[in-house]
Amino acid sequence: LLMVERAAGMAFAGGAQVFPGGRIDPGDRGLAAELGLTDGAAKVAAIRETIEETAIPVGVAPLPSSADAAKLQQELIADRPFAGLLDEFGLELTPETLTPFARWLPNFHVTRRFDTLFYIARAPSGEWAPKAMEGECTGAFWLPAADALDREQRGEARLIFPTRRNLERLAQHGSFAEMAAD
Repeated sequence: LLMVERAAGMAFAGGAQVFPGGRIDPGDRGLAAELGLTDGAAKVAAIRETIEETAIPVGVAPLPSSADAAKLQQELIADRPFAGLLDEFGLELTPETLTPFARWLPNFHVTRRFDTLFYIARAPSGEWAPKAMEGECTGAFWLPAADALDREQRGEARLIFPTRRNLERLAQHGSFAEMAAD
């Protein structure tokens, strides 16, 4: 699984290990509408945020080189519009490659109210070393779900509740196909 460690000073989940992600931006809604994806803004955001936070090009085709993925990451960090970058890099979104996995919508009193959709997708072909987004993430890495849970048990990592619950569910499966079927 691809995970990031959030910078300690972040307002939400500071210092926690989480899956790449973030809020849906107006540009995500616009791009989803432009592509006729009536429920696609969350998928567009998931693809954009994964590239921005890790330089892992999930949900795009053709698969860019690692150098181009790193350039794309830097352009996203510089707040360049995702739609324009897709055109510039000759990429198309493949939102169908993301499989809905879970939704987290707390119904109790919280400081920040959020509605989070979790997706799974196959890792891109080849060897991909994640590049953590400076300032927002202090690390980005691949690891099995069981290892992430073990790290928390040993006090080597902090997980927030929705991440832990998803990891517990993902750890029950031995393959992407089993995860997707779940």
